[in-house]
Amino acid sequence: KKASPLIDEFDAKDFDKVMYLEDAVDNLQGEIASFLDELSRKNVLTKEQLRELVAYSLIVDSIERIADRTVNVAQIAQYKWKNKEKISNKTLKLLKEIANDIIELNSSCISMFEGERYDYKLENTVKERLHYLKENYKKRLESSEETSSSAMLFSELTVNFERIINTCGNIAKHLS
Repeated sequence: KKASPLIDEFDAKDFDKVMYLEDAVDNLQGEIASFLDELSRKNVLTKEQLRELVAYSLIVDSIERIADRTVNVAQIAQYKWKNKEKISNKTLKLLKEIANDIIELNSSCISMFEGERYDYKLENTVKERLHYLKENYKKRLESSEETSSSAMLFSELTVNFERIINTCGNIAKHLS
């Protein structure tokens, strides 16, 4: 939620918040991983509990990867701002819409911890929208509606978005 608005309008304070939150996620990942490791070494868990422990360990790592990808998005936004790079308003609007869908997809992951079902339909819709955005971006780039200097930024943003989407799907599989 803090990183995606930076793409359109960079704010150093929000950037710092993203970096702080990523550090917090890293620290929590370490603490949780240590706890799960300790628990597994006590030889008191059933095979089913050990399978769950492995799943939770993979989920914790996945959450940390989402935080890393979010930092990448914030850093791309910072680069865009520092270097006065331009992305068309049309592309910015579509990127914002997809970022909002990804936030909703993350919420769907979180709701699984409360026993709700993951929204695979939303995941597929977001993937389709991102594919559509990339195809249309190429056409706008070819017709000079986009600057060639925006291509790398666009590519990096969409790669990070794709990885977050896929990681949400992986979390859902581990929780199913």
